Amino acid sequence: MLPPNILDELALAALLARVNGVVESSQVNKLVEYLESTDSFTLLLFLVRQTARNRWDPVSAARLYKILNRLIAGTSSEEERKDKLRRALGYFKWFYECWELNQGVYAALQRKYKDLAQARRDPNIPAPQGFAEEYLRSILRI
Repeated sequence: MLPPNILDELALAALLARVNGVVESSQVNKLVEYLESTDSFTLLLFLVRQTARNRWDPVSAARLYKILNRLIAGTSSEEERKDKLRRALGYFKWFYECWELNQGVYAALQRKYKDLAQARRDPNIPAPQGFAEEYLRSILRI
């Protein structure tokens, strides 16, 4: 399993990919598929390329890039890097797919996390501790 702070960051990146309105589900699937046919650096390059082509919004792409880059830093083998990336992208995809286009969920999260509006514009604002759990609870309305 990934560390809780990484899960919080992945949940926020996925939420922003939805809320910022640029990222289609096919782009998320392409990342997951692309990982299987290339190395970790090329996957990161692909994400940047897709952002330059306006397939990803810059904020959620920068967040995801930073998360993935942090996960693979210090790993010694490509196999280990791909394993970490595969796990992270799997979580990202599920967080992304959990979102229903329901402004009520975003509004509830925004009321709880005052920095959420700023995080929507600034990829350097960290995800609040426990954000992944709260994101899921908001979607389930519990």
